Amino acid sequence: MNARLPTKRDLKFFLAEDIRPEANGKVSLIGLIPGERLAIHGPSPGPNIAFAIPGMSFLFVVTGTSVGQFPARFRITAPDKKTIVLDTPSDEPIRKLLGKPAVFGTTCRPFAGPSFGTYTVRLELGKAGFSFPITVEKAPDRKIKLKP
Repeated sequence: MNARLPTKRDLKFFLAEDIRPEANGKVSLIGLIPGERLAIHGPSPGPNIAFAIPGMSFLFVVTGTSVGQFPARFRITAPDKKTIVLDTPSDEPIRKLLGKPAVFGTTCRPFAGPSFGTYTVRLELGKAGFSFPITVEKAPDRKIKLKP
């Protein structure tokens, strides 16, 4: 059987605080972040680091008629489009069977970045590459008003 690469239409992307594999091929998403937009609270953790949170997970589900085994690589690029925040090849190829979804997930602990803005999350499967934007912004300071 000849390999058929997936298309962007075949790929779903989920952003969550954590992902956990379950029995029977199920995956649990903990703290799903709808809309791929993060608001980070708190001060900058240090020089050249705008934000740092304990962790962030990235889950991809490949569906459709793609089939084959594909080497995979996961990469996050900062808003300047040059700084690589994370670059991780998969230990094993992603195996996509006809009629069955394939799942690829990774967790970045801690998830830290040099600036606020739109990061590019990229999954490469064989010769195909898929990019998704996530926006990281500073949350407004919360002022607590005390009653006299």
